[in-house]
Amino acid sequence: MNHHRGTERQKITYTLDGTLLTPSARAGSVEPCYARNGITLYQGDCLEVFGLLDPAVRKRIVAVITDPPYGIAYTVTQSWNRPHRAYTNRPIAGDREPFDPTPWLGFPRVVLFGANHFANRLPASSEWIVWDKLLDGQKETQYGSADLIWTNGTGPVRRYVHEWVGFRRGAEHGSHQRRHPTQKPIGLMRWLIERYTRPGDLVIDPYAGSGTTLLAAQDCGREAIGIEIDPGYCASAIDRLGQQPLFGRDRDGWVPEQQ
Repeated sequence: MNHHRGTERQKITYTLDGTLLTPSARAGSVEPCYARNGITLYQGDCLEVFGLLDPAVRKRIVAVITDPPYGIAYTVTQSWNRPHRAYTNRPIAGDREPFDPTPWLGFPRVVLFGANHFANRLPASSEWIVWDKLLDGQKETQYGSADLIWTNGTGPVRRYVHEWVGFRRGAEHGSHQRRHPTQKPIGLMRWLIERYTRPGDLVIDPYAGSGTTLLAAQDCGREAIGIEIDPGYCASAIDRLGQQPLFGRDRDGWVPEQQ
């Protein structure tokens, strides 16, 4: 969930299993830092990169599913800055200014995390999603007990339960261990993708972070485009995408929906 306007696009070299991946931008085009099996990742400002995508590709996008910067000046606390963590306590890029969802509202299906922070900028919707982070019987803590997710659907409010409070993080193992301070559960992202898209659809996450939406799309048989401004999180996403599930089943026991 990173975004920053007015930043000069950097030319970054990534290392993945000894391979150098060097994304660069030319006038009227943009090259990905990862492209494999229908999953594509770009490093850069999301509005700039999106504007450089092939118009035919943009027209194919069925859903925007993303966790944008909320405009709350979120900073990772020192307590999270531990040697075994894959991120540091640097601020979330673009989070010190109000988030404007307008560029992403015109797609057929839109799913936006943290929308209670910018609800005054969104159309009315009946189909909010409540992500309940507490299991039945658990007491509230200083952390938020739920997240509110806005969609442009017309159905009723929906609830998804997945433990995600403090150090209690449900079934998140292997490549799904925390790589980003606002990382979301892979199970939740799969659930959203299966609910709002069909196999073969193209999904975009313009604030891709460490790539959880891309991983979920890959698991669910969808194509996906991710855009992330932070080169470190791009490298984490590439690393995660390169880790394959065991025997067609992920370590958390998930199996794809029936086709």
